[in-house]
Amino acid sequence: MTGDQLIPVFTGILQNDSVQLCNARDLHTYLQIGKDFSTWIKARIHQYGFIEGEDYSPNLGNRSENLADSDSSNRSPKLGSKRGGHNRTEYHLTLDMAKELAMVENNEQGKAARRYFIELERSLIQKATSNTQLKAIIAGEQRERDRIASLKKFDAELAAKFGLNKQLMLPAPRKILSRDDLSFTKRNKNGNLINWFVPNRVGQYEEHYGMGEIWFDEIVSLAKHSPKEAFDAIRFSGLELCKYSDSGHALGFMSKLGRWALAAILECDEAPFFSFYPPAGQPPREGMDYYRNGSKPKLTKEQIDQLAWEEAHEYFIKRRKALEEGNDE
Repeated sequence: MTGDQLIPVFTGILQNDSVQLCNARDLHTYLQIGKDFSTWIKARIHQYGFIEGEDYSPNLGNRSENLADSDSSNRSPKLGSKRGGHNRTEYHLTLDMAKELAMVENNEQGKAARRYFIELERSLIQKATSNTQLKAIIAGEQRERDRIASLKKFDAELAAKFGLNKQLMLPAPRKILSRDDLSFTKRNKNGNLINWFVPNRVGQYEEHYGMGEIWFDEIVSLAKHSPKEAFDAIRFSGLELCKYSDSGHALGFMSKLGRWALAAILECDEAPFFSFYPPAGQPPREGMDYYRNGSKPKLTKEQIDQLAWEEAHEYFIKRRKALEEGNDE
């Protein structure tokens, strides 16, 4: 027992579940109850309707309950003191039952015990949450390792199938200085830039996933030369990539974008500051405040609800009239 433990707590089994318990005798000692332990615990169980097997578990010890509780004076024995005898009954309580017993004593010892159990439960919950999150992270990393291993195996099988015993010589990386240099953009006949033009390729889902990750690497290279153009490329990605959500390109790109975004969030205490030149005729864009303010609703929730109802009602009237006239186009 550590120095900050008022009442020892241990792990036990109730209803086939692992739960935190404490010994009622230790609680009785700490609360400085005037009456003997056996009389006190039995009276409290009867008075407040505690259920055996749900709120507590009686356990036959190796010392006599009668002899152990024969001293009914107001003296408070030391916590966990041993006394002679045989077959003493110990009551193992859930922390909820222990909190309630502490509360009904209505004294300073009871208040302190109740606060102790509440804080103990809070720390146990935090620890369990941390363990769950850690397990999720480890499981995710294992899935990623399995995916990479599967891709390597697939590559090896292809190499063996087609006799590719030598490593393929890839071209040198291209310099990406503008969005025109990205592999997923092109110009139309009028010279306008088309974002997220995905070539019509036929291949494996894993291959397309990897291509999506490479596309994000291209944006990383572009950001080193032109942050504004890299930002615009990312800004268009969410809407445009959804057209290819079932091919693997989008998932590969968004997965890498998510990892970079998370790294930036953990690294920066505040939102990053940008200062991009606005298009002609538009007000200046100064940092992220411009984008935040632009995304805030201009109407209250009540106004939005009213406007939505009016628009829906207007459509309903027009639609009903069209059906009445037999125009079901």
